[in-house]
Amino acid sequence: MSRSIIGRDFSLSLRELKTMSTARVITVHTFKERRKIAAMLGNMVGIVTLSSLYGYRSAYPHLADRLRLSASFSHDAGIAAVFGPARSLETVAGFTAFRTLGVIPLIIGIWAALSSTKAFRGNEDTGQWEILVAAPITRTKATMATLRGVFASLTVTLFIASLWSILTSKLSHNFSVPAGLFFALALVSSGYLFASIGALASQVANSRRVASMMTGGAIGVSFLIRALADTSSKFSWIHWFSPLGWINQSAPLTHSKWLGLGAVAIATLLISLLAIRLSAKRDLNGSLISERTSRRNGLNVTSIPKLWLKLQLGNILGWALGFTFISFAFGLVAHGATKAFSGSSTIQKTFANLGISKQSELFFGIIFLMLSAGLMFAANSQAAALREQESEGYIDHLLVSPASRWWVYLSRIATSATGLVIIACGAGIGAFMGSSVQNGVLSFSDALLAGLNMVPSALVLLGVSTFIFGFFPRATTLVGQSLLVWSFLLELIGSTLKLNHWILDTSFLHHMSFAPAVAPRGGQNLLLLGISVLLISLGGYGFNARDTQVG
Repeated sequence: MSRSIIGRDFSLSLRELKTMSTARVITVHTFKERRKIAAMLGNMVGIVTLSSLYGYRSAYPHLADRLRLSASFSHDAGIAAVFGPARSLETVAGFTAFRTLGVIPLIIGIWAALSSTKAFRGNEDTGQWEILVAAPITRTKATMATLRGVFASLTVTLFIASLWSILTSKLSHNFSVPAGLFFALALVSSGYLFASIGALASQVANSRRVASMMTGGAIGVSFLIRALADTSSKFSWIHWFSPLGWINQSAPLTHSKWLGLGAVAIATLLISLLAIRLSAKRDLNGSLISERTSRRNGLNVTSIPKLWLKLQLGNILGWALGFTFISFAFGLVAHGATKAFSGSSTIQKTFANLGISKQSELFFGIIFLMLSAGLMFAANSQAAALREQESEGYIDHLLVSPASRWWVYLSRIATSATGLVIIACGAGIGAFMGSSVQNGVLSFSDALLAGLNMVPSALVLLGVSTFIFGFFPRATTLVGQSLLVWSFLLELIGSTLKLNHWILDTSFLHHMSFAPAVAPRGGQNLLLLGISVLLISLGGYGFNARDTQVG
């Protein structure tokens, strides 16, 4: 028998509640809510590491091939901006570190940050903290308990990644077990730091949305500082102003320097202590950023579509500005990267197999592929937000209005789809502006089409997530995030392991053409749009036929 004693989201058995303190209940629940995704990320780290190692051995079996690869990539500013510095690429260990260190910490950091803001400010926005602080526990201890739960879930990721590193070390003999454990710690360490930043932002911001935007901004700035430091020897010293730069400077598998990870540990501790202190000082639902009281918002809510637009406008604009800024920054270094690509026979041969005819726009093809994964993440977050609005009972208030369930559902999905188009256009405009500053060859039409080319794959993921929402609402977030991780994983390992095309076709990213280096495939994009419309319609049918599920 279960009963909600501490709150709707803190349902534990009576036996568990009798044997646990309130702080432990909070920690256990926070951990249980995140452990599945945490385990999935740990396995992703291990699979990417193992596939990168064996893929490199297969693609470059001879030392001469490896030396040519190292010469092509080691001094390439564009490659360094995306993946970080290329160290010792003539070795298996060096390539494995290069393939993972620029991407994996970023993914884990984003997940940890969003998970942290949900655990802190999200629960406060929904009234969970009001119930918690009424129990025999101080606000300080509740904050510490929640933070322990978030950190415990990240420790699951670290533990699984460490097991994979040990296995890889024993199978390959390309690096020692201690070096592999250091490597796993370097990849996961960003999660601890950005989780603490999310906890701090939750004390400063007046809502979870603002806290997530602040934390996302911190991650974006950290990434751009790291990219600038790695692309210019003149500014190499500024990597010490970026947490992602600290992780890169730790140089796992090649040099294993503890100074960078020591900086991450100290920053995590200090930021966590500051978040705990602020949680004790401020009032419940209070913040350092006061909520606007002005009604001059320019959008009178006179219909359900306008309500959805008002609720999502800030989130959409935040994603759009972020995509514009990131693509602009990469546009600035695209000219140098293109020169390096054109001078590398290895790269030319690799991408010729993809049918790439516009060699001058090859670098942008790589950038838009990465941004497409980000757009899919935005699509999944829209479906997760829809489930959250149902679980918190907000949708119930709309369903008692004269509007039909179909209208409530479709207007919400239409707003999300429009937001994805706006975000994609922002990416295209940013890339064009950055390229124009460097007198690049990317035209405005090609840049805009490359941005819009990302939308169909994101809409298919949105369709799958809303289909799950319609029939199995409690699994919406888990299924959406699982498919996103699976798609990204296949893109990372597919080229190195030469997987069967039937397996690769299960990745949403695999169906996106390499625009603007390759012209968008209109027929395939229309097919993806048709599939997304079908899935969204089926999800609406399921939502229309079932009862709402609160909690």
